[in-house]
Amino acid sequence: CVCSDRVGVATWHVRFLEQRDLMLLTQEPGGAHSCYSTSDDCELHCVTPRTDSRSRLESLCKTCTINLITNEIVVQCFSGLYKFDLAVPSKRGDMTQLKGQQFWLIGASSGIGEALIEPLLGEGVELIISARSKDKLSELADGRQSIKPITVDITQPETIREAIAEVGRVPDIICLMAGDYTPMAPDEFDVELFSRLTDVNYLGAVRVLAEVLPEMRARGSGTCFITASLSGVVGLPGAAPYSAGKAALINLAESMQGILARDGVELRLINPGFVKTRLTGKNTFPMPFLMEPDAAAEAIVRGIKRGRFDIRFPWQMSVLIRLLSALPYSVYLAVARRMVQS
Repeated sequence: CVCSDRVGVATWHVRFLEQRDLMLLTQEPGGAHSCYSTSDDCELHCVTPRTDSRSRLESLCKTCTINLITNEIVVQCFSGLYKFDLAVPSKRGDMTQLKGQQFWLIGASSGIGEALIEPLLGEGVELIISARSKDKLSELADGRQSIKPITVDITQPETIREAIAEVGRVPDIICLMAGDYTPMAPDEFDVELFSRLTDVNYLGAVRVLAEVLPEMRARGSGTCFITASLSGVVGLPGAAPYSAGKAALINLAESMQGILARDGVELRLINPGFVKTRLTGKNTFPMPFLMEPDAAAEAIVRGIKRGRFDIRFPWQMSVLIRLLSALPYSVYLAVARRMVQS
């Protein structure tokens, strides 16, 4: 849960990592009142303090009390009452630091994955790149010591295990960009296409998580980014085999993050809109707000550094999808029918 409120000339940001005995507190000048929740495990939605005295801030929310006399925060969660000690304030407690981190980019041979290589190197990461094509990986690495190429096929679990063994440990950050896409014609229902896309896009991510999460949880740290899609937020005509798997990834991340956070592990989402790649080149319809891969890569790195759970871009497409997902089914389905007709 992340909340903030103006207290004099300062804004206090409180971040709870689920029900672990850990929280981050930062103080920044100015800033209007804002609050939101990133967890279903915690009832805390907003800390709105009133300044009855300078030594005590009491939340107007019944679920949280901040007491500066005892230096503790009491939070009522679904599973019980939890107390957190106040940490020393820092400038940006919710930022993800990339410099010096071992970063494993899976699906780096083309598209957004390939476009991410240079921005990540610019952030000072120790970069591991993976894909099925050994020749393409060697070309991208170009002999640079800062890049380690390792061949991986996410439909083959043994190649994932072999890659981890070659590195010697599960890297600090894993970004899964590998994926497949083929549109399905409205008058067809291709079971083989559903099976192929699900095997790569959904089960491929599951296989990677199965190999990396045990070590991350044991050491109490690690971040995994799985790439879903804005088309997984709401079903779009003609993309059922693709959108269904991406919706499953979104649900997976939402379901698992609360569990993993107790062990210090983050599972986060990347939800792109239309990006100009080899795969979207298969579409025969106009793609609104189409982005270049380099612009998409910049948006991802920016979202990673800001510590966002759900990195969505471009913002115009994100807003449009949010509006569509908020419509009643009767209205949305009428819009979908119109999309098919056009």
